[in-house]
Amino acid sequence: MADPQEKQVSDMVAALPDRASNPTGHDARRAFVTYVESLTTGDFPFPRAFSTDYKPLFPILYGNQWQAGPHMPEVPAVTGEKDVWNGLCLAATAHAIHSTQANSWDRVNIDAVRTDLASLNNTLRAGCALKFYSYMLQQSFAPFATIYAQAGDKPKVKQRYIETLKSAAWQQDVLGKLANPMGTNPNDPVVRDFAWYLFHHWVKLHALGATIAEVNAVIESLPDSIMSKDIASVVGKDAWVGYMIWLTRPGTGDWMIDGTDIVNDAAGGLRYYNRVWRPNVATSFSDPSDTYASQVFITGSGSKYYREAAGSCFVAGTKVVLPDGALTNIEDVRPGDQVAGPGGQRRVIFVAQPYRAGRMLHDVNHGAFRFASTHPFYDASHADEDTPSFVAIEPHRLGWLLPTLSDMGIGQMRPGSRLLAYRNDGGDRTVLIDTITSHDAASQDDEEVLYDLVLEPDDSGLFQYYAGDTSVQYLVASEVPLAEREPLTAIALIRAVLIVMPVLRAKAGHLSRCAFETLCRDVVSMSCSMPELVHGARELLEVPPTGWEEVTPDTLPDAIGAAMNAFILPGAHTSEAHYDWRLGRFFELLMLHAARPLSAAIEQDWRHLPISVDADATVLAVTPHHLAVSAVPDGECVLVECTLLSEGRSDTHSLRGSNERSGTKFAHHFPDILYFDVLKTRSDASRQVPVLALALPLPDGSATARVPLPYLEDQAHRHMSVPLLTLQGNTAGMISLDIRVITKAHADEEQAGPPDSGAGGRDPVSLANAIGTVWGERMAARFALEESPAPR
Repeated sequence: MADPQEKQVSDMVAALPDRASNPTGHDARRAFVTYVESLTTGDFPFPRAFSTDYKPLFPILYGNQWQAGPHMPEVPAVTGEKDVWNGLCLAATAHAIHSTQANSWDRVNIDAVRTDLASLNNTLRAGCALKFYSYMLQQSFAPFATIYAQAGDKPKVKQRYIETLKSAAWQQDVLGKLANPMGTNPNDPVVRDFAWYLFHHWVKLHALGATIAEVNAVIESLPDSIMSKDIASVVGKDAWVGYMIWLTRPGTGDWMIDGTDIVNDAAGGLRYYNRVWRPNVATSFSDPSDTYASQVFITGSGSKYYREAAGSCFVAGTKVVLPDGALTNIEDVRPGDQVAGPGGQRRVIFVAQPYRAGRMLHDVNHGAFRFASTHPFYDASHADEDTPSFVAIEPHRLGWLLPTLSDMGIGQMRPGSRLLAYRNDGGDRTVLIDTITSHDAASQDDEEVLYDLVLEPDDSGLFQYYAGDTSVQYLVASEVPLAEREPLTAIALIRAVLIVMPVLRAKAGHLSRCAFETLCRDVVSMSCSMPELVHGARELLEVPPTGWEEVTPDTLPDAIGAAMNAFILPGAHTSEAHYDWRLGRFFELLMLHAARPLSAAIEQDWRHLPISVDADATVLAVTPHHLAVSAVPDGECVLVECTLLSEGRSDTHSLRGSNERSGTKFAHHFPDILYFDVLKTRSDASRQVPVLALALPLPDGSATARVPLPYLEDQAHRHMSVPLLTLQGNTAGMISLDIRVITKAHADEEQAGPPDSGAGGRDPVSLANAIGTVWGERMAARFALEESPAPR
């Protein structure tokens, strides 16, 4: 009687996928790619008349016709490498964005993407992918899968398969075909592709339960005449695990999962855009802009690959004016040198030296110097002694990078702009911009060093110097936060950086710029919502200051200048001292993410900031911190009407502020807090969700916003920014709000006796000490985690 298991083993040994069509491999690759795509997260904004709706980003990128690959849901369970797949989703999508939009929107750190793609794909090659391919042979390659399903005692089948491969009969058959390929069927797998043929024996054994070590033992038992050096290097001991021919992309020889796969499925989605308001309390502009799905991804879930535009800088050879009127190259300036400014000579604190990193540079009037698109120049059309304003090639970008600078107004630099420039006999002159020329970066320009000077601020709190070529030197500002508008915030952040400094210098010295950027973003973004920053301001500010004298308006420039000396790494000689880019970058990220809430914590430390909703809370307290508008009516007053709609009732309060810059784009800060005592039916589960309605009167109608407040049941404090839209759906401005739910007693206490809003009674140092300590501890913990040995 015939042995049925012998027939099963014989058929398994003979089962071999066709190399040319590779159906199982292509199905496995499709499962990998679609699983990577399915991990896409994030939401895309769609503006409505009074609010913004958000829809999942995935269907926008991939459309409604997207289909999962065969056995896609089993990928994470079979491979056991969920982190690898999440990483591939981020890296491959970023790679696709770069390949489709690098010429128009180059904000992807492609070097980091390629490094991670290589590492993640190597993890697949190390055995992760092999597990799934063997699983696919079990499930979908019919000549093998049918027998596999019927085989009852799989360990015994595996053993008999191994015995077959070790048998003299099988080995002699193979050697005979190898010795006489011309007389053998050219389609025989032994002749056609011997590595493919052997690999599939190994992977079928693996599917039957053989470990990699067991397969290696079989390979080592075969004679050299079969496992020649050439064959062994491809599918020999251990090497067979990394044989990836089965995973190659159809029509190519490339097996890696990368952005090419994403582009094939999402080419249209990656270019999809919608004209929306991009919420940003920092910018002083309120124009709508185009938001691309790819930008939403790379600034959201894929932000580890987002290459933020580097500092505002000038190329080497740019001339800087010295106190005696002489010119020197910016790259020759050293910390401690004196340069000329409108208020007299100022000492250079440090010289920033970032890489160009693919950025476009510009010149004006065909001048002999070039500058980055976010560098602020002084606008002669609006500047005066008290309220200077700026222009830049990318004003929105500059406003986002430097919130305090945008508060003074940033316009678009264009032909027709008038800039302030140096005049030999004192004062400034006006230069009309006729032309602006942009210069793309060649690949060899990525590591070109650019330069910016940071000076001791003058009495106005501004950092100003003259830069240009030999014929004209323009008045420019350093790219650092201005101390004039938020002095206590600037001091607090500098102090926090000083506390973190020992950790940064001790632990981060070996990190690349990309790795350091990722580390800082994680720490800063996590810390910006910490209780010490939002809820503990009052208690922290009651702690006596330590290690820093009280700062007054008169001593502010010297205090900031002295503090910024910590950003300089000393050298053996004064000329060798240089800017510590790690400290500087951490400081920039703090200003970007923490300046606004920290400023509110300092300036309004007397507010009650409850963590959870009090059962007796019946008052809604609204603090409108910041209003950025694109145009206001002529007149002396800026008016914003705030109405709370609740339970069929309405209560309206008006915010009024002086209009110092009528008819211009500007930002305004209100010191008021509005109290609405209309939440008396909080316990009634059937009541309507209260809505905060805002209105900005304009000559042709009001710009409005409606903010539903469904979270008030379980969240006592929230910071938000909302757009003000005209009836036509155009954005007229953006307003930033703090909304709190407090008790009537707390509201009465705040209204009865808030302390003076002047800087004299505030102490930012204690708050900065606490924040710096938390940041330092969290950064040290991150380093400790990375340095700890991986679990075995």
